Amino acid sequence: MKQCLLFSLLLFICIPFFCQAQTDSATWLRVGASNLLKTDSVSDTYVEIASRRSQVLEEAPSIVSVISKEDIATYGARDLSDVLRMIPGFDLAVDVNGLFSFGFRGVWAHEGKALLMINGVGVTELAFGNMNIIGAYPCSMIERVEIIRGPGSVLYGGFAEVAVINIITHKARNLKGLRLSANAGLVGKDEMATNANMSAGLKNENIELAVHAGIGTNPQSTRNYNAYGGSIPTTTLSNQNAFRQFQHLIIDTKFKNLTLKYNLTSFTFSAQQSGGIRPKRNGQYGEKRNNTVHAVHLDYVAKITEDLKIIPVIEYTNSNAVSMTVNPSLSVQGKWRSPALQMDKWRAEVSGTFKNNLMIGVGTITDNINALSDTGLPGLKLSNNPADTAQFKSIYSYFGYAQYAFNLHHFHFTLGTRYETTSFGNAFLPRLSAVYYKNKFNAKLLFSRSFRIPMPFQAYTRAWGDGNRATLAPELTSTVELEIGYKLGKNTHLKGNLFYIDLDKPIVFLGESYINYGSLNSAGAEVELAANLPKYGGFLNISYTASVGNTSADFLTADQSTFLGFAPLKINLGAYYKIKNLSLAPRFSYLSPRAGATKAFAQGNTQGKFESETFAPNLLLDFTINYRNLFKNIDIAFSVYNALNDDFKLLQPYYDNHAPIPVYDRQLMVNVVWRY
Repeated sequence: MKQCLLFSLLLFICIPFFCQAQTDSATWLRVGASNLLKTDSVSDTYVEIASRRSQVLEEAPSIVSVISKEDIATYGARDLSDVLRMIPGFDLAVDVNGLFSFGFRGVWAHEGKALLMINGVGVTELAFGNMNIIGAYPCSMIERVEIIRGPGSVLYGGFAEVAVINIITHKARNLKGLRLSANAGLVGKDEMATNANMSAGLKNENIELAVHAGIGTNPQSTRNYNAYGGSIPTTTLSNQNAFRQFQHLIIDTKFKNLTLKYNLTSFTFSAQQSGGIRPKRNGQYGEKRNNTVHAVHLDYVAKITEDLKIIPVIEYTNSNAVSMTVNPSLSVQGKWRSPALQMDKWRAEVSGTFKNNLMIGVGTITDNINALSDTGLPGLKLSNNPADTAQFKSIYSYFGYAQYAFNLHHFHFTLGTRYETTSFGNAFLPRLSAVYYKNKFNAKLLFSRSFRIPMPFQAYTRAWGDGNRATLAPELTSTVELEIGYKLGKNTHLKGNLFYIDLDKPIVFLGESYINYGSLNSAGAEVELAANLPKYGGFLNISYTASVGNTSADFLTADQSTFLGFAPLKINLGAYYKIKNLSLAPRFSYLSPRAGATKAFAQGNTQGKFESETFAPNLLLDFTINYRNLFKNIDIAFSVYNALNDDFKLLQPYYDNHAPIPVYDRQLMVNVVWRY
């Protein structure tokens, strides 16, 4: 990591907005310091994501945000994108194939740079390491979301490079029966969005079982998409050519000390591979993609003594490529769009904890790819020799980690390390955390390194041609964070943090293949304010991100002033007012001007010179009216999203040929929840 870290002093003037979350008997953990809403005093919030042990959020060795089902219901969040949009540091962008994912603190976290989990089990796609979050992962199944706003590689390895997101579904102990939810809404001009979810829970002295199943269809937009390429320059989007369909089956069961988890997520969506929407074939739009992930997790807690526990874990994940063409007639022979492409991943780990302070673990990960082209030839190319092909390839990782936490008066220290030896090289990852927490004041100083090896699909697929192949190496990220928080009153808190990220040799797609290219350096600040009064409340958070150091020009505007695709300044503001069982809740998101590649650059008319243009700022207003127990065990909510009908579009966060694409049309939605 570069030795010279220079932070600019950022001053934000915050106006208090008071907040209170309605509490019900199903809430099993209090909502936390970086939460959208506060349900109680700061010290009541416990999290596990930061250290795999339950601890007060102010003591956790990471900057953590916690979103509860109360927050989701009050503000009407529809899916994971709505949740992340309200968290400091997160922004949304578009990439190849109509993939809508997020950036974090200026880093395009799309291709393997962030870990997404459901109930602690990874569900990130295994070809590129992608996530598609608009119209996916519906909030109807969510009990709680825990987010590390920063790295988590020492404990989680792999994708946990700049952020970790854990979706926790409704628990059996809270369900104790059946929960049905459904919503329907008018989107844009004349399209409909419909979603349904079923959650069932059973708990007795021997077993705890929760099952969740759901399906939904959400049109991306009904506005015009003005493509930079393709045979149709302008297309009116609809549920025919811009649909997003998500299905899930989640099983979480525990029998005494044995836990079994199963996650199935399937996302089918339209795509614009060539930068534009292809014309209809036989009266239908045929270009669509599917990503299906199966993940199975089994662990057993062996209590050796009162202080010592041993936990063996086995996980298996299977995934197709998110870029796989569903319609074979549109695939290209011998290339990566072949339907015969599957990845799977095995992880075996044994960890031990002693007195809840010391954790030691060892394990192995195997990533496999099986690729057969449309012609029946092997789909992988293992070296620069055109004849060196294969249908199957595995890569390996062997790792060991240790983490020790101890207290010294009001100081809480965490020392961690991870060592990996892999098919692409070795890495030593330290994690250092010093936390001070006393009464109303807390402070954190954090340092961590992250290490991610290439995916086998990125390294070996024949899609990248038969010419010279660059030898991919792991990317390495170093992150420094400083957080200071203070309780202004019994139910009021203010927190701020500074951060610096140094991402060396990021794995990116440039030209015709994946390569390690340049570096990315990001610095900035985030401020959060929340408070709690009996009948009304709100939240305010502000985040600012700037490019610093030697960030490569491909990630920046033409004048190298800001990151492509992302707003340097983002402000989130929400409030609610409660009258008995009725709550009224507006929320705003302001994004400062963003920049993207120009049409001339996308069409190759700038002689290879980077050229960017700036887009107007955006203001998104959502409003939700929520009535709890309108009838016995029935909640109903009415929401309007993008009430101001802002012309919001996603931009590509690097130089390529994808035009800004409309999302988040104005939507009117009714949501009903029935509990039995």
